[in-house]
Amino acid sequence: MVPTAAVVYVASWWGWFVSDNGYNRQWATAHPADATWSWVPDAARSWWNYHAQILDFHRGLSTPHVY
Repeated sequence: MVPTAAVVYVASWWGWFVSDNGYNRQWATAHPADATWSWVPDAARSWWNYHAQILDFHRGLSTPHVY
């Protein structure tokens, strides 16, 4: 079940991968990879960085909710 969920999740990003103007889509172009990560396609590196930014944002939320 986990592999199916992973495939569906990545497929849901199809529009982001095929566009050139998606949010943070060109991040890897502006930040070239070092020798360790040079084999990873730029789109995948940009996608990973986007997710890292999302995680960082949510880790920093500290405003309590009234509900």
